[in-house]
Amino acid sequence: MKQLRLQTICSLIPKVEVIADIGTDHGMVAEFIIKNNLCNTLIVNDISKLSLQKAVDRLSKFDTVVAGINRPKIIFADCCGSEVTHKTNIQIICAVIAGMGGKEILKIMEGLKPQEAVLSPQKNVDIVRVELVEMGYSIIEDLEITDKKKRYNIIKVQTADCNRH
Repeated sequence: MKQLRLQTICSLIPKVEVIADIGTDHGMVAEFIIKNNLCNTLIVNDISKLSLQKAVDRLSKFDTVVAGINRPKIIFADCCGSEVTHKTNIQIICAVIAGMGGKEILKIMEGLKPQEAVLSPQKNVDIVRVELVEMGYSIIEDLEITDKKKRYNIIKVQTADCNRH
């Protein structure tokens, strides 16, 4: 994984029972989660069937044990990110949501209600911070990085009942 932004996002993902990669696009974050054995159940989501198919193709090599990696249960969900919990009937412990607007990320967070999340909003970052705190999240990490001359914000949040960090 060559992109600093994706490396930084991935470095903040905890090892938990259920992780959802919301808006997966290419499946690179999901691949990192699998390779690093970070969960038992991985939900890979994108509203675009074409984007989700790119992730399916990338992750298909993990159909069996690869290089000692035990593959988690992978569920592909082609729906709006905020509907993933409803569609899968699985409570998400950690959500990874990157590469979309802040207001969309907030809508998704309201629908998912994960215990923690790693977020990278493309705009409205200040609104995201305020709204997340109002939703009951604590900001654990708040980073600004530059990757290929573009600035990115990466925020990790947790609920009060999350007993990590």
